[in-house]
Amino acid sequence: MKVGKTKELLIEQIKAKIPLLVQHNGILDEIAIQLNKYNISIGNIIELINDSDKLIEAQLQELLLLGEQLHLKFADSDQDWINEWLNPSEIKELRMYIKESPYEEIITLPYTFENVLKTGHNEYAAIIPNSIIGKLWMSGITMYNPNIQRQAKRRESKTK
Repeated sequence: MKVGKTKELLIEQIKAKIPLLVQHNGILDEIAIQLNKYNISIGNIIELINDSDKLIEAQLQELLLLGEQLHLKFADSDQDWINEWLNPSEIKELRMYIKESPYEEIITLPYTFENVLKTGHNEYAAIIPNSIIGKLWMSGITMYNPNIQRQAKRRESKTK
């Protein structure tokens, strides 16, 4: 980052453009298309604009890419925003950034769950975070068929 530029200043610039983004839904879709090549989904973008704590926790590269797109869509001037923030070698590095997915890791068997309670003979209860469930599904260990695994429905019969 160039001298005088900080993550906090970047977050403030992003926060200033969030109201404009909220007013123009189509632009959010355009930004999502651009950021998708960096593996940043529209869900990630919405999470960032809805929660200032997520902005603070976000990686600098994500913020720079989002800030650049916001500047391109809502800029008052034609100056190159990214050159104000980064030098040429940092820009090259930013263009190669790919956000890591929490589901990328492959899980192999046997797998050990933590904090499992025995509730009965051959019965156990465990709290499994969504990220682990996603990793299990992406690894092909768990399956979900909505035609089979769905909540039961109660039917009323008219015949007596």
